Amino acid sequence: MYRHDWHRLEFFRVVRGRRQLVTHQDVNDHGFYLWRKRGQPLADVAGPYAREVATEFLVLRPHLHDSGNPRWRIVLWRLDDDRNAVIRVCEVELTLRPTPAEAPV
Repeated sequence: MYRHDWHRLEFFRVVRGRRQLVTHQDVNDHGFYLWRKRGQPLADVAGPYAREVATEFLVLRPHLHDSGNPRWRIVLWRLDDDRNAVIRVCEVELTLRPTPAEAPV
């Protein structure tokens, strides 16, 4: 059992079908485990969590993405206390759409 609830989200931009690792974010959070019902696959609750956290992260960092290529793959890892990735929890696709301020006129 780990003392902390560290997870890592890896952000891969998808360009012409190939993944490019852009960055990652480590979070000390176990909230999505609390939503899980007995017998429910972890990916069922971790996927929406990963998508929400990743969307917020990317929206606050527009320099990491451009509206011409909105496709991302997000991989969520469970980390041990030394922050080594030990369990691949889920992987989700994310498509960012430009906000009205970013949309071409």
